[in-house]
Amino acid sequence: MPKEAVVANPNEADLLDKEPQLVLTDLDSRREHAIRRDKDLFRRAIEGKAWNAYRGLLARSMEPGLEELAKGQGLNRFDAVWKEPVFYQAFLRWKLLGRLSEEEISGLVGDSYSGEMLTWLCYNTPAMEEFLLTIKPEDDGGKVLKFLIDAWPNTTGMMEKYFPLALACAVVFDQEVAISNPVAGPYAGQVTVGALPRFMWFIEKNEKGLLAAPVPRGFRQ
Repeated sequence: MPKEAVVANPNEADLLDKEPQLVLTDLDSRREHAIRRDKDLFRRAIEGKAWNAYRGLLARSMEPGLEELAKGQGLNRFDAVWKEPVFYQAFLRWKLLGRLSEEEISGLVGDSYSGEMLTWLCYNTPAMEEFLLTIKPEDDGGKVLKFLIDAWPNTTGMMEKYFPLALACAVVFDQEVAISNPVAGPYAGQVTVGALPRFMWFIEKNEKGLLAAPVPRGFRQ
């Protein structure tokens, strides 16, 4: 039986299409009511599965900031834009969501609980930078997101430290591989190992200092 397609709530998508632009620049963007509204809109995108409409709202919200800030010439003309932390985070979020389809996100993120990983990612500027530097347009973004969501409850608060490793495992070990059974010996059969067990193995060994070289921690600078 074919898998039923996950579609956006048309009412929520329509409402997000009509939302006023987010405030992304100057001090007003960092005021409590602006931060609260931003988080509420993200929650609505999750619950309404309306990611295309939400991404469209981000795009509309960035337009006035670009017009106001990017008035210079040459290679440095956008420097003022990137120095606006709220604008820059919205830009990264817009780029990241563009690596995924609405159907892929909605099939994995059904509510705020299952959306904890994606929410953490979309509000963590260094993590989004790492994602975009690592996951290329030709990679399977949906598979990467599924891996991250599956890994999230197993990291007990260590995702910040091991996020680059998680991305590497999601890409390099995206297919299950057969290895010799470590208990029965190299000639007694094989076991199949997926990306998540490998990721957890690296974390366990690294935390115990049992790797020949420690796993790099944190994000690229």
